[in-house]
Amino acid sequence: MNEEKIAVIDIGGTNIKFAVIGAQDRAEVQQFDTPKQKDELLNSIKGALEKSLIEKIKNVVLGIPGLVDYDQNKVIFCPNLKELKDQDLKDLFKEKGLNAYFANDADLFLYGATNGNFAINTLALTIGTGLGGSFCLGGAAPDQMGLAGEIGHMKIVANGRECGCGQKGCAEAYVSATALIKQAQKEISTDVTKAYEVFDLARQGNEKALFIIEEMAKSLGLVIANMINVCAVEKIIIGGGIAKSSGAFIQTVKDNAIENTYCAQERKIDIFAQEDFEETVARGAKIFFQRNYDRT
Repeated sequence: MNEEKIAVIDIGGTNIKFAVIGAQDRAEVQQFDTPKQKDELLNSIKGALEKSLIEKIKNVVLGIPGLVDYDQNKVIFCPNLKELKDQDLKDLFKEKGLNAYFANDADLFLYGATNGNFAINTLALTIGTGLGGSFCLGGAAPDQMGLAGEIGHMKIVANGRECGCGQKGCAEAYVSATALIKQAQKEISTDVTKAYEVFDLARQGNEKALFIIEEMAKSLGLVIANMINVCAVEKIIIGGGIAKSSGAFIQTVKDNAIENTYCAQERKIDIFAQEDFEETVARGAKIFFQRNYDRT
């Protein structure tokens, strides 16, 4: 199999990450803010393409926070990146002589976290601007499941908070950096603009911040319990900035997941945070490309 380097562009609602990964599985990740205007966003993506050309790379995997049609290799919908609606990103790559391959970002995280071994029923969750999810069951790869895996749009509260997708009560409206900031602005101060600021306040003993974080952890525990009850996932891997923010947060998630799991004592359940999230996504992109597109 060809071990040439590939480029990975992970397009998030808050940050865009660019990495190059080769035979040694070492990914040097560069990060910059995601522009909110369509033209600026496309220019940022073009900038990442220029980096790919400098590295003499021909194949680029794009992690997308939304629905991807793997059969057609195209983006369907990104609730937190509406600027990309109706935009055929492949045209940008063709202009540069590059091959573009699209994948859901949580699918890439799952590929990397499992090293492409899907023998164990596994759930991967990414907590960022939104709540991403991917899972493998019975040895099947996540990209073999059609449009399954949109965990962030599982309904956990009837007629609840409005989600960026346009519906109400989605898990993402309760478990994400966006949800955390909105609640902090409502309960603490409109000056709060970053998720880490809420965790900083909690570490300082701010009771409202502690409560908001605990409620988000409980909601995530409920999401995980639902997936365990329905799909019998055994391993649950959590990634993203929030997952690394607090060990107490992850412990509360675990406790509430177990509490809400049917016959939890009879199941194998392992819930943990993945520390090297960005590198794991890049490694997953490499495995995804090799499994699906590398014909050398």
